[in-house]
Amino acid sequence: MKSWISGLSLAALLPFAAADCDKFDFTGQYGSDGFTTTYNKTLRVSGFTNCTAEIAGQDTRNGTCLLSNPGIGIGLEVYPEVRFIQVDAKAQREVLALVQEKMSAVAAATTNFNSTIVMNYTSILRSTAVGNTGYGGFTPYIRCFDGVLSDCDKDDNLEGKAIRACGLTWLDRNQGFKSLGSQAYDGEENFVSYSDGNGTENMGALPLYDSVSGHATNYQGDDEDDHGNSATKTAVGSAALVVALLSAVYEIM
Repeated sequence: MKSWISGLSLAALLPFAAADCDKFDFTGQYGSDGFTTTYNKTLRVSGFTNCTAEIAGQDTRNGTCLLSNPGIGIGLEVYPEVRFIQVDAKAQREVLALVQEKMSAVAAATTNFNSTIVMNYTSILRSTAVGNTGYGGFTPYIRCFDGVLSDCDKDDNLEGKAIRACGLTWLDRNQGFKSLGSQAYDGEENFVSYSDGNGTENMGALPLYDSVSGHATNYQGDDEDDHGNSATKTAVGSAALVVALLSAVYEIM
């Protein structure tokens, strides 16, 4: 599990910028396809487990311990982000919507830029080896796009700024057509070692999806904006449909 140390940077001293840009040009070797990396933190998907030989003998008799309360239908909140610049929430939605309009059809069919995403997640990791102390974790995959903003309002101070926009990665191109709560996301599960504690600490209950599903925001912009809700949804849906149709034709041939 990554350890993050916060520090005061020059960017943190700058005011949050608004975003009213009309153009985004992709840079780097990946262009409008983007590249896949991991989310900036690992999300807990089980309770705390201190796997001793005694517990393993009681649990499975094969040298492993069952994880404590592995998540079934838990709600994991994740957030797409814009890197390299400081923008407020509304501006971030505008930038993400602009990037999403320009990305390739394949990328649009597998990338979710909704402002807050709540995964309806069921853990696959069920056990761990003797000697392990910690909990099950899930690290989502994200798809990132590098590029430069232009044709911006002068007051925004964003003209010519390089950014990296990252969204969550669906498991496959069919997920975008499903309703919220039914969509599956790609990522990797692993056991997160937790050395602090004696195996009796309470890490808190995992939130059920139904209790936090209302936090999800199914939009990238505001309706009155150029890159708003309905336009973005239509662009993403059309791109996903094109990919699906092309795939079907290819398979028939």
